[in-house]
Amino acid sequence: YDDEGIRRSLEEVYEVLYAENAQYIYQQKQATAAVADPTPAELADMIRTQDPAKQKQNANKSSTPPKSGWASIAAKRPDPALPQSVMNTATSGCSKPKFVTIPKEVWLPDTSNADYFHLYPDPIQRFIAVNGHHKSYLSSVTIPKSFDRDANDVNSNCGSVALLDVHFQSAKTVSPVLNEFLPPALNKNDEVWIVTGSGHHVAVGHQRRETGGILFNAVKRYLEQQEEEKILDFRIGKDARGGNSPSGGAFLVRRNIL
Repeated sequence: YDDEGIRRSLEEVYEVLYAENAQYIYQQKQATAAVADPTPAELADMIRTQDPAKQKQNANKSSTPPKSGWASIAAKRPDPALPQSVMNTATSGCSKPKFVTIPKEVWLPDTSNADYFHLYPDPIQRFIAVNGHHKSYLSSVTIPKSFDRDANDVNSNCGSVALLDVHFQSAKTVSPVLNEFLPPALNKNDEVWIVTGSGHHVAVGHQRRETGGILFNAVKRYLEQQEEEKILDFRIGKDARGGNSPSGGAFLVRRNIL
C-alpha cells in the first residue's frame, strides 16, 4: 500500500522493492553478459562463422580460461580424486551408535493398558506414578551393570543400577522430566536405564510417525546433546530376543568419566 492507503499495482511494488526501471536494467545487464560470455556452443558457432584470419585469433583467445559463466564451467578441469587415506580420515569422525544388550531384569511389567495420561495430567506426577508402579518388581531383582561389561571380570557387576521409565511422556515433556530425575539418579548409581519403548506395539498413532517411536527419538536427541556437552555417556539398548526394531526401546546412561 502507498502512503494514502491505496493498494499498489504489481509494477509499482516491483519498483518500490527494486527501484525504478529495475526490471529493464536487469534484462539489459543479462543481455550484455550473455554477449560478453557466450556458452560453449555459441562460442563454437561464432568461430565457425568468422573468417580464417580471425579464427586463429579467437583460438588464441579461447586458450585463456574464462573467469565466469558457462564457458568457465566447461573449461574447468575436474578435481582430482582424493587418495583413499584422505577419504578414510575424513569419514573416521562419523562414529556409529554403540549398543548394549538389555538385561532381562530391565523388562518391566506391561502398563500399556493403564490410563496414566488422563489420571495424571502433570508430567512430573505422571512419571512418579508410572515408576511407583514398578517399585515392587524392581525391589525383587538386581539389574547388572552392562556399560563396559567384561565376562572375565568378577567385579564387573558390582555397583548399583537404577531404572527410569518414561512411558506415557511425550516428546515435549520428556526433557523436563529427565532434567528433574536423571541427574540425581546418576549421582546415586553407577548406571541408569531409561526405558522409552520402541513403539512396536502401536499399530497407529504418534509412536508410528518416526522409526523407533517419537519418544525414543526424543530421548536419543536429549542424550546426544548431553553427551556432546561431556555430561554423560550413553548406549542404545538392544533386544537380545531379536526382532525388526534396531533397538529395544531403552538407553543405558552413566556419568561422563573422562
